[in-house]
Amino acid sequence: MGILSSIGQLLTLALEIYSWLIVGRVLISWVNPDPYNPIVQFLVRATDPLLLPIQRRMPALGGFDLSPIVALLAIVVMQRVVAVLFSPMAGGGFSVLMVEMLALVHLLLTLYLLILLIRAVINIRSWWGFRRGTGAYINLHNPG
Repeated sequence: MGILSSIGQLLTLALEIYSWLIVGRVLISWVNPDPYNPIVQFLVRATDPLLLPIQRRMPALGGFDLSPIVALLAIVVMQRVVAVLFSPMAGGGFSVLMVEMLALVHLLLTLYLLILLIRAVINIRSWWGFRRGTGAYINLHNPG
């Protein structure tokens, strides 16, 4: 095991820890935590440098903040790049690159399907409100 392999493993470990910090922040956002709690403050300060630029460029979809999903997708892509670049058999070349590109396409399609599922849930939820006789917001620009 060479020095490059060790560096690759350290980078992969750091990316894995950071992805768990993002997951932790998402989980605590569901319970309305105390903002003065030191753990909450640490999670917010640690994940804001990555999540805030994504939130500025990508609007929330029906009240759902998708920036953690995009950030986790980016981390997975970086982990794969690090694994390919720092592997002892990095000379695999074209076949390794093709496998990684297919994995990236798979991740992007999964993200797209998740967005479609969220939109479907939002539309179905609006139909239930309309059925109960409550006022419903009708978006004329949405074909659904």
